[in-house]
Amino acid sequence: MKRFTTLLALFVLVGVQLLHAQRVQITGNVTSSDDGSALPGVSVVVKGTTIGTVTDFEGIYDLAVPEDATTLVFSFIGMVSQEVGIAGAASVDVVLEPDVVGIDEVVVTAIGIARSEKSLGYSVQSVESDEISRANTSDVINSIAGRTAGVAITSSSGMPGASTYMTIRGSASITGNNQPLFVIDGMPIVTGDGRTSYNERDGQGGSVGGSGASSRSIDLNPEDIASMTVLKGGAATALYGLRAANGAIVITTKKGAQGAKKMKVDFHTSVGFDKVSQLPARQNTFVQGNNGEWIGGFQRTWGPNSDSLQYDTTTDPEYKWDKNGMIVGESDPNANGNRVQMYDPYEFFQTGVTINNRLSISSGNDQSTYYFSIADIEQTGVVPESQFGRTNVRLNASSNLTKWMKVSTNMTYSNSRANQIQQGSNTSGVMLGLLRTPPSFDNSAGYEFPDGTQRTYRNGGGYDNPYWTANKNSLDDRTNRFIGNAILNFTFTDWFSASYNIGMDSYSRQKTDIMAVGSRSQPSGTMEEKTINEKQFNHDLLLNFHRTFGDFDAGLTLGNNMFSNSYEELYGDAMGLEIPYYYNLSNS
Repeated sequence: MKRFTTLLALFVLVGVQLLHAQRVQITGNVTSSDDGSALPGVSVVVKGTTIGTVTDFEGIYDLAVPEDATTLVFSFIGMVSQEVGIAGAASVDVVLEPDVVGIDEVVVTAIGIARSEKSLGYSVQSVESDEISRANTSDVINSIAGRTAGVAITSSSGMPGASTYMTIRGSASITGNNQPLFVIDGMPIVTGDGRTSYNERDGQGGSVGGSGASSRSIDLNPEDIASMTVLKGGAATALYGLRAANGAIVITTKKGAQGAKKMKVDFHTSVGFDKVSQLPARQNTFVQGNNGEWIGGFQRTWGPNSDSLQYDTTTDPEYKWDKNGMIVGESDPNANGNRVQMYDPYEFFQTGVTINNRLSISSGNDQSTYYFSIADIEQTGVVPESQFGRTNVRLNASSNLTKWMKVSTNMTYSNSRANQIQQGSNTSGVMLGLLRTPPSFDNSAGYEFPDGTQRTYRNGGGYDNPYWTANKNSLDDRTNRFIGNAILNFTFTDWFSASYNIGMDSYSRQKTDIMAVGSRSQPSGTMEEKTINEKQFNHDLLLNFHRTFGDFDAGLTLGNNMFSNSYEELYGDAMGLEIPYYYNLSNS
């Protein structure tokens, strides 16, 4: 019996050794020839057999092949399939070429899962990095305007740093919040903070009054984005729950190319110019007044024809509202012979300038990759004193710690600053004072008298002089933000893998809204301050199973998500400034 047992054990041992002798382990990395980026989901099959696997999210595969195998077949939707001889090699890296006649695409869907677009039961659209860069906008949302069907993008104003509102397939909520969820490298982030305009005292948040404060999507650097995918419909966003009820924007940032070996340095600089393209037509014939008579400070422009008018500096030498004097007919004995001038109020607008600089460094080897970038944008608007600036620093890195475990990290810091001007429909807004100024009154001749009172076409009443608004009243908005996450990928077998993604999004925002003493909306002057601190934590644990049965693929994903959010807001104001031009909450 002992002899039989020993003999049986020997046969089993020999069988196991023979089985191992018949298999050879081959690993490698699959990338795209376009930009060297990793290709997840590439099918790797031993030619003439059903033995195969797929690459993970970083484009890496690990496959045990028969000892007599000679060729591996690499296929991927949208890429030209490639057959590669292995000839006993232990490592085979492949670069796939795009298939110009391919009509299928692979997109990154919920929680970073890559899927073939034709296999999805819902609509998706992607915008690649080249299109985003060419748009050259400060807010990444504006870069996809007109490039995706069913997506409506509306800017709150033309001010630098103004908020941008985005909806997918129209409004779906009566609450007014129809913004989609933004997801960066598998982690949801904050893009709201409520209003598209800010004026606490007048209660004009989200209206055409107040100041067009920035939305938080403006903290993102468009140049760091590799692709943006718009997920539409409830099925597309089911894994994110209620947060994605209005759809989702899935963003993948740039990474270093594995196996690149050489460092890639990219420096980008650009200068853009903005001019007002369209303005309402105005009459340039009649001066300020009523019933054909000039009346200084009158609200309407129903005065006489300017062709028959001259200036009078004798009747009232102290007349301060027009440096040229009062207006009289050319037959008036006090007419000084100088014909009345008609001014173009639209000369108030200037040429806006945007200067954008970015430096990025990336590289990688067989085990690790990195991508580092620093960018700065400085923008002045078409309205004097309006401006926006942002500085971004990003570091993305990854490393294969072992044959079966990989760690990746994505971190970005941004500092955004803006000076917004009172807009639209309020007595201190730029446009009301500008459009209602009669052509016979020159706003640019001065907006303030030596005693600090305001010079307006209504003799100090009515609406603010637009130059007063631009130079005296403003919203200062400053934000510091950090977004970071770490991802662990485990490849246990060719059919079982897992990933763990943990991250944080934290920002601190300081707003200061000022109305100078003498402003028409707040004659006694105001100062309002708001501080917002928001933090969001998120983590995902995913178990992925994938098997191939002949011509059929079967996949199963099990996961767990934990999410927390904290929001703090502190607001205070000083109504009626005791000391003009001293802006402190104690000055009330």
